[in-house]
Amino acid sequence: MQLDSATLLIASFCTTLVQGLLLLFFWWQDRKAKALGVWGSAFIIGSVGVGLFAGRGVIPDVLSIIVANALILVAYGLCWAGVRLFEGLRTSVLAIVAAPLIWVLACLDERIIGSQPTRTAIMSVLIAVLCGASTVEFWRGRAERLASRRPLIGLFGACALIYGVRSVYGSLPYPVGGNPAAGPGWYAAFAFFIFVSISIMAFLFVALSKERMEASQRHNAAVDPVTGVLRRGAFMLQAARLVAHYAIERRPVCLLLIDFTAPGGIVDDAMLRRFAAQTLDLLKPNDLLSRMGQNEFACVLTNVTHNDAVPIGESIHAMVACDRALPQGARARIGIASSTQVGHDVRTLVEAADAALERGRQRDEGVVLYHPSLERAVGEAIASAAGRIIPFTGRDRAWHR
Repeated sequence: MQLDSATLLIASFCTTLVQGLLLLFFWWQDRKAKALGVWGSAFIIGSVGVGLFAGRGVIPDVLSIIVANALILVAYGLCWAGVRLFEGLRTSVLAIVAAPLIWVLACLDERIIGSQPTRTAIMSVLIAVLCGASTVEFWRGRAERLASRRPLIGLFGACALIYGVRSVYGSLPYPVGGNPAAGPGWYAAFAFFIFVSISIMAFLFVALSKERMEASQRHNAAVDPVTGVLRRGAFMLQAARLVAHYAIERRPVCLLLIDFTAPGGIVDDAMLRRFAAQTLDLLKPNDLLSRMGQNEFACVLTNVTHNDAVPIGESIHAMVACDRALPQGARARIGIASSTQVGHDVRTLVEAADAALERGRQRDEGVVLYHPSLERAVGEAIASAAGRIIPFTGRDRAWHR
C-alpha cells in the first residue's frame, strides 16, 4: 500500500482543525483549564499552516512555504506555552514567536529559500527544540502523578528525536541519508506521523486536564478547607492503611484525640489554622493529622510507644498554653491510646483514646493515657450523670459525636 502525502496532509488539516475546536469547547466548559484554550488555539493555527502547506504548487510559494511553516512554528510554540501554563508558568509572547521569527528571517536569504534541504533542516531544528522544551516542562512536573503525563512526555520526546534526526538526515551520506529524504516516500511517512501524533496529542491533553480536575476534587473531598489537614473520612481510610502496614511490620503506633478549647467556647478559623499548623510541626512526615469535629483533632503517631507518645502530647498541650497568639486560657486536652495496649485497629484506638479524653475532661487533666480501667470508670460517670447506671463498653458510646 502506498501512502499519498497530499491526502494525508489534507486529512491532517481536517483532523487538527476539528480537534482544535474540540479543545476550545472543553476549555469553554471549564475556564479554569486555561491550558486547553492555549492548546486549542495552537491546533487551529497549526491546521491553517498544514492546509497552506498542502496547497504547495497551487498557491504562491510565499504562502505554502514561508507563511505555512511560520504558522506551524507558532502552533508548536503555543503548545510549549500551554505546557508551561499547565505547570503554572507564564511564557512571554516574544518566546512564543521566537521560532517563527527565526524562520522568516532565514527565508529572507535567497540561498535558504531556494534550497529545500536547508529549509527542511531549519524547520526540523526549530520544531525539535520546541518539542524538547515541552518534554522538559512535563518532566519537571512529574511529581504530580497524572496518568497521561508520561505518554505525553514520550510523545513530545519522540517528536523531538524524530525532528532532530530529520534535521541532519539530508546531510548524511547515501544510503543512510542524502537525496531520498526529499522523495515522496519520506514526505508521505512524515505526513502520516503528523496525522497520528496530533490525534494522540489532543486526546492526551484532554485526559490530562480531566485527571488534574479529578485529583483536585479528591483533594478537596479529603482535606479540611479551614485547617488544610485531613477530614474525618479520609483520615479513617488513610489511618486504617497506615496502622495495618505497621501491624504487618510489628511496629507500634499511637493515636491522639485532641480537644482544642478557648474561653467562652468560641474557636474561630484563625485559631484552628494556627493550632493545626503548629501541631504539624511537632509531627513526623509519616504521621497523620485530622480535624475530626468542630474543635476536635486526631493524629496517628507512627513507630511510637505510649511512653514516647505522652511527651508529644504534653508538647502539644504546652504549645497551646504558651502561645501568645491564642486567647489566654486556650488549652488542649489530649487522650492517648497505643497499639501495644489495644492492638492495631483504628476504631479500637479511637475508642480507647476517646475514653482517655473523656477522663481528661472529667478531671480537667491535660494529657491522659488510656488504661482499660478508664472505660468502666468513664461509663459509670456518664450513666450517673444521666441518673441511671448501665454497663459500659467502648462500643456503647456513639462514634459520630
